[in-house]
Amino acid sequence: MSTGASARGFPVGRQLRVQAGNMAEDVVEEAIARMHDGEDVIDVFGRGIGIAGAKPIADALACSAAVTVVRLQGNRLGDDGCALIASALQRSTNPVASLALSYNGISSAGCAALADVLTSSTALVVLELADNWVDDEGCAALARALEARAAPPLALHLEGNRVHVDGCAALARAIQNNTSCLTTLNLQGNGIGDNGCAALAIALASGSSLASLYLGDNEIGDAGCVELAKALVSANALTTLHLASNAIGDESCVALAEALQCSTTILQVLDLEDNRIGNDGCAALARALALNPALHTLFLYHNEIGEHSATLLVSSLMTNTLLHHIDLRNNTGVSAPTEARVLALVQLSRDGLCAIPRHLVALLPSALLQRVSFSAYKVNGVHPVRIDDFEPILEALRDLNVSAQ
Repeated sequence: MSTGASARGFPVGRQLRVQAGNMAEDVVEEAIARMHDGEDVIDVFGRGIGIAGAKPIADALACSAAVTVVRLQGNRLGDDGCALIASALQRSTNPVASLALSYNGISSAGCAALADVLTSSTALVVLELADNWVDDEGCAALARALEARAAPPLALHLEGNRVHVDGCAALARAIQNNTSCLTTLNLQGNGIGDNGCAALAIALASGSSLASLYLGDNEIGDAGCVELAKALVSANALTTLHLASNAIGDESCVALAEALQCSTTILQVLDLEDNRIGNDGCAALARALALNPALHTLFLYHNEIGEHSATLLVSSLMTNTLLHHIDLRNNTGVSAPTEARVLALVQLSRDGLCAIPRHLVALLPSALLQRVSFSAYKVNGVHPVRIDDFEPILEALRDLNVSAQ
């Protein structure tokens, strides 16, 4: 049996991973048998066991003294199956710490059952409900439980549901009134909009324990993001902020940059990919990076950034050695040499190596390739090269860029 760590960092000992070829009935029988044998992880993914399979698993779970991680994603449990599992967890004295029920058609009734678990369990620290039918009503039920929760902070995953501003506001109130209720909140792919984002900003400023906030693909524009940026200086636990695939422009980016320059902002990961950030926003970020002591990962993929502001990023990277990952790809205004220079400077600060993307290596003259000392290995399609060889490569790429105009 395998030993290792689960996807979100939860420790794993003896565990069950049901084989994909098994029929649903066999899956249930095997899961029950393994629980009786003392397995601590039950992983039944995408087998469609339904409520008929959920009942015997719930009964066995209620009697198990060993299971700490339950993964039942993609099993068509619905609200009734979810309620059975929730009831089993309440009856059991076993400390289940991680419960994954994504892709199960769970709506507000199932959330109400899980809310009872949140208020009673002192062990549950991860609850995954991604890609269900959780709406504002279901979200409010979870929020009420979080507000009353005295147990350790929870990582709550609600991505890909139907949460809008009212549900988000309920979660924000819970965070504000019980600042230690959450460590992670994932609301990607919902529809909280600017008002929901502003509500979360107020909660963050209250001194919440929230360390990771995922708000990608939520119809957030500058109005909501500016409020969030203002809260960053008071968010003394937030280290990860994902805002990809929204409608964030230069105004938001300037506000975020101002927050990054503040010594109380501890943000380490900022994801702004697939937005509407242009030269003004990128230039503001470049100025902030020259002063920021914490950020190590910045995603700017697929924005509207031009060459001039990208070269300002290069200048900032000459002094900022903490930034270990930056993604400028798919910004049509950024030339290949500038993109390569950014990539090289980041990798140099991280690994002591410069790097040239594979598609750019293919453009280089053969005479240059013969005298450049590439590393013998590639990492993620990138060829590391010695620092002494990097400048001649950039010159060659500049020449190619000029001749192509």
